[in-house]
Amino acid sequence: MKLQEYINHVNPEIFKEAKTYIKSKDFMSLKDFGEYYEAFVVYEDNVLFPEVILDQNHEVQKYSCNCRNKNTLCVHIAAMFLGIEKMLQNHCFDYHEAVKN
Repeated sequence: MKLQEYINHVNPEIFKEAKTYIKSKDFMSLKDFGEYYEAFVVYEDNVLFPEVILDQNHEVQKYSCNCRNKNTLCVHIAAMFLGIEKMLQNHCFDYHEAVKN
């Protein structure tokens, strides 16, 4: 499924929470490492490194998060999807740079 399709099908409550979460101080970074996207986030006093892998057509190949929700579509992955969308729109490798544009 394409990234935009995931965004359109995220549970509305998770999506609302993700929009707030990505703007919080707990969402430390999101970067494009070429083969995958990785975030650095704080959750319940733990540091997490959720990952998303997209192909060249922006199809989601895999995502993972080590939060208590395990590899379900959690708020951390939903926030990453929003951030990746912004990064792709602005042709940036870093989320915080993408939102400056």
